[in-house]
Parts: sequence; C-alpha cells; structure tokens
Amino acid sequence: MRKRKRTPRSETQNPLFTVLGTSRRRAILRILRDRTTVISEHELSLTLAAIEQELSVADVSNEEARDIRIDLRHFHLPLLEDSGLVNWKREEGTVSTTDHVALTDPLFHRLLTVESTELDEVLSVLSNKRRRLLLAILRDDPTPLSRTALLQELARQETGETAPSQAVLDDIMVSLSHDHLPRLATAGIIDYDAETDHVAYIEHPELEELFTLLHKPDNRLVSKLDGFFGGLLTSYRQANKSSGDPIEWPNFWSESHHD
Repeated sequence: MRKRKRTPRSETQNPLFTVLGTSRRRAILRILRDRTTVISEHELSLTLAAIEQELSVADVSNEEARDIRIDLRHFHLPLLEDSGLVNWKREEGTVSTTDHVALTDPLFHRLLTVESTELDEVLSVLSNKRRRLLLAILRDDPTPLSRTALLQELARQETGETAPSQAVLDDIMVSLSHDHLPRLATAGIIDYDAETDHVAYIEHPELEELFTLLHKPDNRLVSKLDGFFGGLLTSYRQANKSSGDPIEWPNFWSESHHD
C-alpha cells in the first residue's frame, strides 16, 4: 500500500509556477542573478542564444540574437517584470534583478539550475490553481478516488463550505472532465479511467523531484536568513517534523519586497 503523503495546501497559492514554467525564463534569471550590474537586452539575448545553442557568444549571429530579443520584449520580460523579479527599463533597453526575497533563497536558485523539458511540463500543469489543489488531494490519499468523491472534496476545499451548491459542483465537474483530468492524465501525473470513473496520483518522477528540490530545507543557509524572515527556520523544521515529508511550499517567495 502506498504511504499516505501530506501536501501543504499553501502551495496552491504560489504564483511563481507560471513565471518559472519555461527553461528560457529560468535561464534569464540565472544570467541576471550572476550579474552585479544591469545588462542590455542585446547582451542578454546573445547570452541566451549561446546557452540554448551551446555556442560561444562570439558565434551567435545578430539574427539569432534579434529573434530572441523580440521574444524577450513581447513575452518573457513583461511577465518577469509583473512578477517583481526583474527591473526592465524599456526605453533604455536594460534589465536587472530586483530585491525580491525569492532571489535570496538557495532553494529558488536550485530550481533555476534545472533545465529539464519535463520540468517545464510539470510547472505548466501546476500553474493552474485548481490543478494544484486537485493534485494535493490525490497525493494525500493513497487510494484511487471516484470522480464524484474528488469533485466533492475539491469543491469543499475551494469554497470552504461543507455542502457546496449544485451550481458550484456542476461548474467544477465540467472543468475536471474536459480540462484538468485529461491534461493531468496526458502528462502522466495521474491515472484516470473514464470508464471506471476513478482517479489516482501516479508517482511522477519529475513532480516528486520538484517537491524534494524545493522543500528539503538547507538549515545552514536558512539560519543566515532567519533573522530577516522571522521564524523561517522554525517553520521549516516544524513542517518536516509534523509531516515526515520534505515538502513545504516557501510562501515567502510570493512576497515581493520590490515596489
């Protein structure tokens, strides 16, 4: 029998899954993290192209850098700016990191080093709040759930009501049947049999690795930060002691200190 897991519900509120959900944005943050000064969009584009193509910067063509710069300006930089992780000066064409608290966390740095395309898919799946809560419910229970039981538990946790209305149940059921369950099944994260109407979490290696990567505490480094974040080390230790599981979503990542 599969051992029961405890997945903190706080992870359903973390807004950084989308931001970190592509290897290109993680690479952007790695590049910026290692800089002590601002970087031009052109230099950032050249460096990204070199990393992605495994070339030296000198071997990257202007056309390749231009294409990446267009992608940065129209997609990645606006999202990173909105998240509070980067300062982007459009008129000057420069980029730098902010003082966002997540950028000081060694766990966040570990995530930035992962270049797996499988991780991109997992983060994409987790970017949706309902899917995160759904997975937390399934991961906490070692036995398969019927779709109806899953629906009722999901509705109770989303609404905080012991008996959600039929309208709420109907709305959630549509999204489960036509979106979330098929997508999670296609990603290989759940086992969903539409005929038997049962759903179960699969021990998905990338997802489990992500949990471990992010939430196994580094007590030495956290100790140095504890004075700034007020009880962070204590909360890490208590979470691990109470659950026996290394997962504890770092909620403070969502608290930007950048205005």
